[in-house]
Amino acid sequence: QVLELYHGLPALGECTPVRREAEALVFAFADRGSAAHFDLAVDHVLRCGGSDGRRPHRVELWVCPPLAERFLRHQRKLSEENKPTETKWVFHGTRQANVASIMSEGFLVGGARGHTAANGSAFGKGVYTATSLATPLGYAGADNCVILARALPGGVGSSPYDRVQPGHVLCDSWTPHSDWHVFWSAAQLLPVFVLWFK
Repeated sequence: QVLELYHGLPALGECTPVRREAEALVFAFADRGSAAHFDLAVDHVLRCGGSDGRRPHRVELWVCPPLAERFLRHQRKLSEENKPTETKWVFHGTRQANVASIMSEGFLVGGARGHTAANGSAFGKGVYTATSLATPLGYAGADNCVILARALPGGVGSSPYDRVQPGHVLCDSWTPHSDWHVFWSAAQLLPVFVLWFK
């Protein structure tokens, strides 16, 4: 089953997708207690802080097998390189116009392969995320949508040039600020939820 690739998310049971976007199936949940997926996302928002008491009023779960398989391949690669393979949840704020492409095709690394960094790259080229909600909500602007993604930090440094193993191996991700986390590769991120705030 596809959801096994999504790290033990609750089963969808009788839920049916509200739409399909490219390779992704989209499920929508609108009130706490009606679906374990809504509760999981909202509980993570409340635990992580930075939301100033705001809660999502709608949660979308995007199930995209090609992105999930790419994520698992990257996890295996980290394992083969004797690097950490633990996952963590991170937030990424974006405009509504970017949501469908991120959720169905994956993140783009700002400043790489001709993709312009939407908000600069002061701490190196990569996908910028945070473990709390304040900064991503700021980048969401008036659209008020934030992506909650599963992440593979791998070897973590404090800058993109930190070495995580003696010799020559650069870090896989870095934390330039207390709750920021920047990833070299889009394969390290599996976008799972879109959280819509009022």
